[in-house]
Amino acid sequence: MTLSKDIIEKISIETIRVLKSRFDTIPDEDIKIRNMPFHVAFLRAFYGKIDVKDDNEALKFLTLSQWFHGLSTTLGQSYFENIAQILSNGEKRTFKNYKIKKSVRDKISEIINDLKSGERSPDVDEENKELREALLEDSEYVNGLEFTADVYFEDKDKVIMIELKTVRPNAGEMRGEKQKILYGKSYIMQIKPNKQVYYFIGFPYDPTENPKNPCGYDKERFMNSLIEFSKYFDKRECV
Repeated sequence: MTLSKDIIEKISIETIRVLKSRFDTIPDEDIKIRNMPFHVAFLRAFYGKIDVKDDNEALKFLTLSQWFHGLSTTLGQSYFENIAQILSNGEKRTFKNYKIKKSVRDKISEIINDLKSGERSPDVDEENKELREALLEDSEYVNGLEFTADVYFEDKDKVIMIELKTVRPNAGEMRGEKQKILYGKSYIMQIKPNKQVYYFIGFPYDPTENPKNPCGYDKERFMNSLIEFSKYFDKRECV
């Protein structure tokens, strides 16, 4: 994909912003290293393993580790999200205080329970079909589950939403993410019935790939490395 000069400039500005913020916080010789006696005490057991010679080096190691953790947080909370929005010309949207048919809520509960028990395998086409059928039923309206699309964009034919996650999501998180995505798709199907609706769960990179090929990926291998991911998500829902 060839990027326009405008997109390249926006990505460059976002990257410089992150670099500047991290340069301002990186520890150097003039910064007093915080006292961490218990961390150092435990780290002594690993000095030989991590090639640390004494407690002073250990404190520098721990300080740099904290800085690196801050960098990881910055990338996960804003950088990847902002870059995805730039590339797609999309935006972040939160949906709350909306109503959805009880028949749809019941269908979502049925899908989630069946996925959890293993009575069905994830199939995005079948799930979409069942949600649209539930929308056609004569049913009262109930409160929907709040959801946020980290990236939302649409054209005359479709709506695309992406939920961005860290490459190592918490165990047990997948069930809740799937439920939220089903609510999100159902609501957009309800208010935009003539458009195709897609809701993906996205990851910035594949941590299971060989470091010699840092931007490569194997979707199936990556999905299988996550606890219960393949239990709830169709391969086509992962980007």
